[in-house]
Amino acid sequence: LEVARGTCPPASPLFDVVAAKCVRFCNTGFFGDFEARRCKRCQDTCFTCLSSHRCTSCPPPSREHAFELDNVTGACSPRSRSLLEQHPQKTTALVLAVASISVFLCGLCAFGLQQPSTPDYRKAEQRDAPMENFGERR
Repeated sequence: LEVARGTCPPASPLFDVVAAKCVRFCNTGFFGDFEARRCKRCQDTCFTCLSSHRCTSCPPPSREHAFELDNVTGACSPRSRSLLEQHPQKTTALVLAVASISVFLCGLCAFGLQQPSTPDYRKAEQRDAPMENFGERR
């Protein structure tokens, strides 16, 4: 089954399948194939393109991947994102938790190494003893 459509006028030479009408420019994610006189979908790795193999921009990053455009080949290459890029809030919380525990443990160590500063009561008793036995000999 083939559905026939009329040719598009020169002012709107491309047929947009999604809109089902003739257009001057294709929507984002599509490129104008002037030989076939229709808008065709870009590759999945392209956000916008000039042809089926020439990206002009890459899709926005997902949680796991970011895309980089190679201007020479016109291809978008996926790259894995780091843990910080994938989970910034969780990574920040983990770093703060580790830092807090480290400070707490350093404080415990410093507290445990501190020498007690309790007075020696025997020395104080000798010093404060009354002088009633002054001059006695044994």
